[in-house]
Amino acid sequence: MKVQAEKWLVTAAIAVSLPVLVPVLRKTLKPLARQGSNLVKQTCKQIQIVTVKAKQELEDIWLEAKYERMQKNNRRFPHTFVD
Repeated sequence: MKVQAEKWLVTAAIAVSLPVLVPVLRKTLKPLARQGSNLVKQTCKQIQIVTVKAKQELEDIWLEAKYERMQKNNRRFPHTFVD
């Protein structure tokens, strides 16, 4: 019986204090949510930049290998055309 009374008292206290707590929580959590959102945006932008740079580097390596292969084939078969 005592446990039920305590639960009821806690529930009543929460119900009474909720209208006061909600604006305070909103005022506190909104800037934190904005900061978190900005951090996620910045992180995604950095990931995008790193991905583009890595793609460009891989393309450069691939084109250099293709050029070297073409040069090697031209030395062996100077009169043929190779892609």
